[in-house]
Amino acid sequence: MLPILHTRRKLQAGETVVIVGAEGEVNNASAQVAKLSGARVIVVDADANKLMMAGLLGADILIDRSRDEPDQRFHGSNGFDNCW
Repeated sequence: MLPILHTRRKLQAGETVVIVGAEGEVNNASAQVAKLSGARVIVVDADANKLMMAGLLGADILIDRSRDEPDQRFHGSNGFDNCW
């Protein structure tokens, strides 16, 4: 499943990837692959502990959807290139 980031999504260094849900091996591995590919990684979840783990695994921006409005965190940015 992880090769999809490169083959179907055509992930490039410098792109921004949003991963919704910080739980599970697939999402965590996808965040790591995206980070190793040079992408900026944003993870959205409602569980602070899961977000903390995503941060330890290399996510650049953590959005706690139980406290933050994701729209406000993207305000003024160029958005994102891929959503997983």
